[in-house]
Amino acid sequence: MSDVATVRCFVGLPPDDVVRADLADVIEPVAWEGFRKVAVDNLHLTLKFLGDVEHAMVEPVLAAVQAIVASQEPFDLNLLGLILLPNPRRPRVLAATTDAPPALLRLVECLEEQAVELGFRREGRAFRPHITLGRFRRAPRQAPQLADLDLPDTGFRVDRVVVYESVLEAAGPIYLPMGDFPLAASGGE
Repeated sequence: MSDVATVRCFVGLPPDDVVRADLADVIEPVAWEGFRKVAVDNLHLTLKFLGDVEHAMVEPVLAAVQAIVASQEPFDLNLLGLILLPNPRRPRVLAATTDAPPALLRLVECLEEQAVELGFRREGRAFRPHITLGRFRRAPRQAPQLADLDLPDTGFRVDRVVVYESVLEAAGPIYLPMGDFPLAASGGE
């Protein structure tokens, strides 16, 4: 649990309602040993995990994200397939992978550079775009079969970026939008 003087935060892309429904259909029949599904309202693609952010830093973070997003054009993101992370033999996460168009990579790099300028740690791993669909409490004895799951050929228009607060609860995390920022020329707030 985070200290009361901090807020656990990340920057993410929310899929549209159609893609959320499609992903919910993918995970609905899953009944693997030790598997906990992500709540449909929590589905997102993480751009930058910030961790525990001091309350005094929340406004600077929101302002920085808003400035970055305002200079980025909307783009399309396509779902590619399903994957078990970190690997199929000892899975911890079931995720839907996406393509990585240049606009997404540019957005991630801008957010990373600004986060470092604000004093956050640089991400140690290469960016691997995905939407987490569920987590295993512990690696299952038998590897799950992804062939049994059908991911629709779909995608969504990225026209906003959200800064979320992650509240950890016994039943699972709750993600609360702290800032919802439209990309350039994508209209209203």
